[in-house]
Amino acid sequence: MDSSFDSDPSILHDHEVNDSDIDAQILAEQEMTQCQETINDLRKQNAILKAQFEQAVIITKQIDVVHEKNSQLSNQVRTLQMDNENLQRRLEICSRHNEELETQLASEKAVLAQHVSTASSEKELEVTKVQKQCNGKIETLLIRIRKIEEAKEQSDLAAKMMASKIDRLLQAASEFYHLTFDGIDTFTEFLHQPAEIPPCGNDAPNSKSENSENQKLSKKNRSNKSDKKKLKALRRHCEKFCSEVNRLQSELSTTETRYSSEIKNYQAEIRQLKDDMNLTQSEQNETIRLLQNKNQSLKNENNRLKKENNCHFPVTPGRDSPAPMTPLSPVSPIRFDHSEEVEMLREENHKLNQQNHELSMKVKSIEDSKNSTMFKLKEAETERTKLQLTVNRLESEKQAAVVVQNETISELKSLRERLKVKEERPKHETKLIDKLKEENSRLESTVQMQTDQLHNLHLQSENDKHERLTMQAKLRAAQSDIEEMQSKVSSLNDELAEANDKLNEKPEIKIDDIMPDSAFRFKEFDPKLTQKIEKVIENQYLAPQSKLNRIYKAILKHFTTMIEEKTGNMQHMSEHLEVIKQKINQFLVELSLNLSFDAVTFDDFIDRNAGQKLIERASESYKGFEELKRKNSQMNSIFSQLCDEFGPGVDLRVCLPNLKQQFEAAKVEAKQATKKLNELKKCNKCYKKHSKLTICDLEKQKSELKEQVLQLQTKVDALTSTNQDLKHELQMNKTELNSLRSSVEQSEDELREEHQSYVERLNRQHLSEKDQLKEQIKKMKSENQKAKAILSEHESSFGRMRKVLDQHEADLRAKDEEFDNYKRDKEKEIANLNFKFNTEKNQLTKTFEDAIDEIRRQCEEQRSDFSRVSKELKFQKDKIQSTLSTAAKYKRENQKLERTVRTLEEQIKRDQMITEASIKNQVMTIEENYSQQLQEAKAKIASEKRRIFSFAAEEFRKFYNPSELLDERSYKSLLNRIKKELERLTESDTIIRRLTGAAPRQATDEAVAKIVTP
Repeated sequence: MDSSFDSDPSILHDHEVNDSDIDAQILAEQEMTQCQETINDLRKQNAILKAQFEQAVIITKQIDVVHEKNSQLSNQVRTLQMDNENLQRRLEICSRHNEELETQLASEKAVLAQHVSTASSEKELEVTKVQKQCNGKIETLLIRIRKIEEAKEQSDLAAKMMASKIDRLLQAASEFYHLTFDGIDTFTEFLHQPAEIPPCGNDAPNSKSENSENQKLSKKNRSNKSDKKKLKALRRHCEKFCSEVNRLQSELSTTETRYSSEIKNYQAEIRQLKDDMNLTQSEQNETIRLLQNKNQSLKNENNRLKKENNCHFPVTPGRDSPAPMTPLSPVSPIRFDHSEEVEMLREENHKLNQQNHELSMKVKSIEDSKNSTMFKLKEAETERTKLQLTVNRLESEKQAAVVVQNETISELKSLRERLKVKEERPKHETKLIDKLKEENSRLESTVQMQTDQLHNLHLQSENDKHERLTMQAKLRAAQSDIEEMQSKVSSLNDELAEANDKLNEKPEIKIDDIMPDSAFRFKEFDPKLTQKIEKVIENQYLAPQSKLNRIYKAILKHFTTMIEEKTGNMQHMSEHLEVIKQKINQFLVELSLNLSFDAVTFDDFIDRNAGQKLIERASESYKGFEELKRKNSQMNSIFSQLCDEFGPGVDLRVCLPNLKQQFEAAKVEAKQATKKLNELKKCNKCYKKHSKLTICDLEKQKSELKEQVLQLQTKVDALTSTNQDLKHELQMNKTELNSLRSSVEQSEDELREEHQSYVERLNRQHLSEKDQLKEQIKKMKSENQKAKAILSEHESSFGRMRKVLDQHEADLRAKDEEFDNYKRDKEKEIANLNFKFNTEKNQLTKTFEDAIDEIRRQCEEQRSDFSRVSKELKFQKDKIQSTLSTAAKYKRENQKLERTVRTLEEQIKRDQMITEASIKNQVMTIEENYSQQLQEAKAKIASEKRRIFSFAAEEFRKFYNPSELLDERSYKSLLNRIKKELERLTESDTIIRRLTGAAPRQATDEAVAKIVTP
């Protein structure tokens, strides 16, 4: 081959040229492929960047949408929080309103119970009235039935009389006509027949016989005519009588049917009434049973209270005990046999008259009390009408206020709509917006005033309703009292009728026996009052009536002065309590607000354990304060270290971004170092292989190093001794630190103890005041119990009098039985005496004439004795009447005192209820107003903050990051950015003005334009 190439050099040259062209083409193709690859890579990168840019645009839009949604959701969350707070407050108000409604329901239940009791009493009265009406109807029906039976008996008698007359008429006719008649019909038919004339024969008798016969016939004809006339009259009379009998029979049948139907109807009505009466009686029995159970429970409670009160108030002796009976002056003996009985009957008659007079006086007093209660009822009705008028007036005012409120609400809505429309207008309408805001605030103030007025009117209407209900209850109670008084009057009339028989054997009662000097004394009276009473008792010139009046006046004056003093003390203490409550309320409200807690009042502090919550919140705030203090100390230490590191005059705000840049550079360096570490690890693996070879060399060196270690151990021992010295110094420093810490903790404990002592002092003051108030309440309760004890004493005295009356009733019954037995015996004796009198009458006629003179003399003596006895009886009557009048006066005064005590108790209860209701209403109104004001202020502040933040974010969109929330921190950061940008712009503006050489009042734009334009 070498020979071939050497032989053809031209071919070699061509071949070399071709090789060089091929290499150039290959290089060009490689470069083209590389450029194509770079172009493809750049296109791919461009496409990726475009996609990333589009994604970034889409993401920014989505982020803007998300920020808007986030802002909307945050606004919704805030509105929901506000609504939640409003709902919680409304729930609290509703709960309080529910409590008030429960109290009202309880009061209405009590009123309904009273109404049920009054309705039951009215039902009983109606039942009694219905019973009386039914009894009256039954009596009228019985009277009618008796009248009908009497009319029937009379008609039967008339029919029997007519039948007997017809029988007698038929008997007379049969005797006259010598015929038998079956009945009145046959007799009338016989009378309707014509008269038969006897035939005259040829063999007639003589003229004498004919004349005599003619005379007889004429007489018979005359008598027959007269009989016919009589028969016609009798027929007519019989026809009339038959027609009357038929009419009476028909009337009897109709009346019997009518009265039988009426009787059946009345019997059905009576049955229905009996059924109704049985039902009402069963209902009444059930109600009576329930009332008896209640009465028994009340009696048990009353007995328990009496037992408790008897230890405080012993019963005054001699007041209710029955007075000793003084016998009447004896009458001189009478010699006649029955004179004693006559005198006893006269005395009994006189006593009965006296008792009748006393009972009539009692009835008059009861009627007077009835009239007074009726007058009170009329006054209550007039007051009720007045209250109804006031309620109507208040309701009209309320309606007017509601109309005004609706108008103001509509105006507010229209103004709010206008404001919403005007917020979108340009800035030159801000003045109008301010004016509208002022009008809105003014209208809101007017609305608030009107709402307060409406609330006050609502409270007044509720109070008027409450008063109206109380007045209605009083009216019902008064009506029930009137009905009870009427029933008592009827029962007293019955008791008077019984007492007339019981008081026959009562002897005369002296004034000293009724009311001794010991009756005016009482051990538990004050010494001043006892001195006054002793002076009145020792005055012998005063009558017992005037003594009693003066004693009662002295007692009344003494207790009125005591009551006035106590009422003054109560008023003073209530005012002091209100002042303390206000101060405590202020303290609690300020403390709760400072602790960022809901406003706590005095009632919440007492009733709802708000004090524990405040203490917990205070302890939490103290713990937070300690934590913040610790964090502050840490931050101060960090700040001090930073200051020590960077120097005292270095601004950390400027250094921190540099540090950040350095940190990022260090980060990059750390990444590079990690890469280097990876490379070093790879190298390390290579070196490990080499290290195995070097281990042998190192083991040899180890033996050498052990010797060096022994030398170093000696040096380490010396260093450990120095280390121990340093440790001792460290322990000393630690002890000093512990002492410092203990001193700090002691100071903190002292501060805590001072705070706790201050709180305990406040609690002690509060407890002392509370104890004082409790003692006052206990005193009032004790006074109330004393009054109840006095009432119980009066009730016990009334019960004793009842027992005495029952004993007297039993004695009177026994006396009545003895009197009946005595009467029977006397009747027997009178019969025997009459028999003896009839037998001995003839014997006594002679002696009687002799004894007439003596009897006349004895009668004159008896008359003188009788006149003397009658004078004494009149004197005793006058005494009894005076004592009865004094007793009635005492009873009236006792009733008056009981009424005054009841009225005082009712007034105290009413005043307490009114004060509690007014305090609760005031507290509720204050809380509601305060909560509304707080809510409005918070809402206004939040809305203004949001408006300011949104305005700043909209105006400075370039500097605002939409991913951040709109709050104070973001607002401050935005302001800082704006400040930096403004500073940068001002610096650039000053540089441009310097470069352009602008005048001091020339704008930079004009200066730049002058330079730019040729």
